[in-house]
This record gives sequence, C-alpha cells and structure tokens, in this order.
Amino acid sequence: MRTYKLYQLKKGDENHFHRFISLDMLKSDGLKVEFSRYDKVYEGNMADGDTLEKLFYKFNMDHPADFRGWSMSVSDVVVITEDGISKAYYCDSYGFTEVPEFLNN
Repeated sequence: MRTYKLYQLKKGDENHFHRFISLDMLKSDGLKVEFSRYDKVYEGNMADGDTLEKLFYKFNMDHPADFRGWSMSVSDVVVITEDGISKAYYCDSYGFTEVPEFLNN
C-alpha cells in the first residue's frame, strides 16, 4: 500500500520568502526546503495508478471534504511512502522534484 502526506508552509512572516517559489529560485537565494517550516495538512492512501499529478488535480479541483489547506501549489511537499520507504517531492513550477533533504532535517 502506498500512502501520501501533503505538507504546506506554516503561516507567518518567517516563511514569506519560501512560499510559492520554485526550487531553483529558493536554492539560488540560499534557502532550503526544511521540514520544520511545514505543517502536515492531509494524508491518505494512494489508489493503484495514482501519481503526483493526480494528487495535484485532487487538491486543486476535487478537494476532499475534510481538507482544510489551500489548493496544492508551488512550495508544497508531498511525501509518498511505499514498503516502508518514504520519498519527498517538492511541487515545483513545472511538475515535482524529489527533495530528500526534507526527510533528513
């Protein structure tokens, strides 16, 4: 079974320069994707055939009734766990980029 967790930046001025910014721009500004800056806003099971792009659609066009975050956007992080192995993906300007550092800090 595959599961996912959606993380969005915590509200507050301290995340102003992290919010809605591409990963390349974030890194060029000397910033990192840091777990401590995020809140988990949703988690669930992935069905067969689900992809990051399908999750993006779900959290933009077909929000679950109990979802309290904002639409998935640039700077959000999705962690997918399968067979006990977790991988983190940054929602980037175009698609998703793996960000292993998210799980290591």
